[in-house]
Amino acid sequence: MLKRVDIFPERVKLLWFKDHWLALSMVVLILLCMAGAIGLAKINKTTPTAVLTTTTQKTFSAANSKNLKLDLEPQTKTAQEIDQDLKNANFTGTALLVKNGEIVLNQGYGFANSSKQWHNNAQTVYHIASSAKFLTAVLIGQAVANQQLSYDDHLDKYYPNIPNADQITIRDLLTMTSGLQQKLQPTTFTTEADNAQFSADNTNPTGAAIGSGRGWTYQPVNYRLLAGILMKITGQSFDTLTKQYFNQKYHLNVEDYDKFHSDDKAALGYQKSLDTPTGVTEVEYQRETGTGNLAMSAGMLYRAYWLFFNGKYFANPLSLVEQHLPAHYTSGLYRYGDVYTSHGIFNGYEPSAVIGKNGQDAVILLANQYYKGHTFEGLSHEIYQKLTGSKIPS
Repeated sequence: MLKRVDIFPERVKLLWFKDHWLALSMVVLILLCMAGAIGLAKINKTTPTAVLTTTTQKTFSAANSKNLKLDLEPQTKTAQEIDQDLKNANFTGTALLVKNGEIVLNQGYGFANSSKQWHNNAQTVYHIASSAKFLTAVLIGQAVANQQLSYDDHLDKYYPNIPNADQITIRDLLTMTSGLQQKLQPTTFTTEADNAQFSADNTNPTGAAIGSGRGWTYQPVNYRLLAGILMKITGQSFDTLTKQYFNQKYHLNVEDYDKFHSDDKAALGYQKSLDTPTGVTEVEYQRETGTGNLAMSAGMLYRAYWLFFNGKYFANPLSLVEQHLPAHYTSGLYRYGDVYTSHGIFNGYEPSAVIGKNGQDAVILLANQYYKGHTFEGLSHEIYQKLTGSKIPS
């Protein structure tokens, strides 16, 4: 007997699904598998690997003075290679590397105090030796900006009894083309002004042409006389001038003899042996007035350079670093186009610096172990070339 679907439509549908549910389930399952296969194929076509990575590396601007106090391990592959170079060279001190305005390494190597096993770090303070001449030059530049003196002033205006003083200018002192030298050194110390006067009283000519780069010789007396001139025109001690300008105004934490020897962040100086640090007497230190009697951390020394090249001390900073070619020395720096280097040696301490692109690229090495044949000046130049891809011009 036939069932009338027009009378019982819902019942007929239900009976049909009951009879064919297994077949329908198989069809649905097959369709789902096919859809999954197609989707997987699309995924494999667009994302060859299942691992997705995100970059979270933080950058550290060298223009921020707070970052200069941070210990930073190598931030780039090149910095990692340089880190290994420093270790291979048995470097002892603090290294600061800046590339395109970003700090890519800032850390210590070896000991600040070997007997106490205190390690060097980013905040360790070192004698900066002859690199301090740059700070003396900056004070001269500031005095010129304040119209207290001129680069063309003659030395006889301040020290009339020095040989050829009427022919020697402030610029000649800054570039060490004055033709002056000082062989006799003081054995006692009273005041910085007396120290400068001792230099004035014991200065004699080298015989080289005055104001000519061809007659250039490295003579620290030039900067003792510059310090003396600063004290004469301001009526203040060199120590006071340094603290007021660099510390109170620019927060560079420049240290004198007393501060350095009471600072628990100060590194001791060593020569061949780390068993016995080199001693520095007050007379040895203070007779370097204007030429190398200051101490700083690597970060703050870099900051001093950065402030200068970015015109923070005074306008037209490049007027301070004019040269008497073919000599490259000027204002505590050796200038090669737009790249500047600095170097010093003092009782186990050896600062080396290379600055380029107005401080956007820099290598600062402050070492507290130095002896003959164990210098890091050349290494600082090699590091700069590896860091920037540019060889220091000559």
